[in-house]
Amino acid sequence: MSHSSALETPDSALLMARELATIFDAEREIAIAPRALPADLQASVEAQCRTAHGWSITLTGAPDAALEAELCERLPVPEQAQALVDDVMGLARLMALLMEADTLRIKLRLLEETMCPRFHCDNVTVRLITSWLGPGSEWLPEHALDRQGLGAPSPDKPEIVVNPNAIKRLATGDVALIKGSAWRGEGRGGLAHRSPSLAPGQRRLMMSIDPL
Repeated sequence: MSHSSALETPDSALLMARELATIFDAEREIAIAPRALPADLQASVEAQCRTAHGWSITLTGAPDAALEAELCERLPVPEQAQALVDDVMGLARLMALLMEADTLRIKLRLLEETMCPRFHCDNVTVRLITSWLGPGSEWLPEHALDRQGLGAPSPDKPEIVVNPNAIKRLATGDVALIKGSAWRGEGRGGLAHRSPSLAPGQRRLMMSIDPL
């Protein structure tokens, strides 16, 4: 694995694992591992984002050599993809280890417009998210949220956001685990989050990983 991987050294791998493992706390809906992206990873990301249009890649399987090879082949600029591939695979292996999952669903998207502008909870047990380019996902702490407003919008529902000043945002590069509505029978029902707004011409390269 190259030095641009999410797991650069044994110490950084252990620190990230410890930070993300706090998702198992019943009182937590999100666990965040902050990080800065190394230069070679940034260069690899930028190479994949020079396409004329946005793109999406979905992979399902074990985080093994076959999945790694498929990802490299499917990225727009394979000859400059290795640092990004190493990062994806490092995070996928960590997700599989933490969640004791043999199979993962990995989605990479280069977005040119806001994907999910309304606050919502994902219908999954848990999801790993990160953004390599552009703004990170926004989320609401519990005190700023009225859960009665979640779900399909209707005139009789209250506003989801109780305090707009309390909205949080992941930084570019941060890795987060977020609980979904199908989390293991404890917690508050999942993290309320949304995609950030994109300015005209702005792009966002993000990834989600779900254990299956």
